[in-house]
Amino acid sequence: MAMREGFTQDEISTLHNEICKLVCAAFRVSRPALMQSRIRSASFARHIAIYLLRLQGISMRHVGTLFGGRSLSTVQHALAAIEDARDDDMLDATLDALEITLYRRMRARKTHLEDMRMVSKTVGAALPK
Repeated sequence: MAMREGFTQDEISTLHNEICKLVCAAFRVSRPALMQSRIRSASFARHIAIYLLRLQGISMRHVGTLFGGRSLSTVQHALAAIEDARDDDMLDATLDALEITLYRRMRARKTHLEDMRMVSKTVGAALPK
């Protein structure tokens, strides 16, 4: 399955989870509703989440898989809907804020993992052989 080069499956899963948390909080929908519901507010929030994942370079097919096996045409529809809706200044500002928050969270997570690897190497090197 095509995904952005440089992302492992674990990183994509983490990215998906972070985006879902952000979108659920911002649009006040539950995670199950985000993934399955046909209610308009949940559907719109899911479109936002799909859009944010796609911005990260994840393939449309993989994005569809992450959202319960949604088809390529469904993902394309979500992307087009959000692109059209970005004309609204309030939504555009919300999307910008979500992108910045996501970037900061993922950056902090990466830094934390790098620190843990460094500690692990340091402790491993200090242990008697």
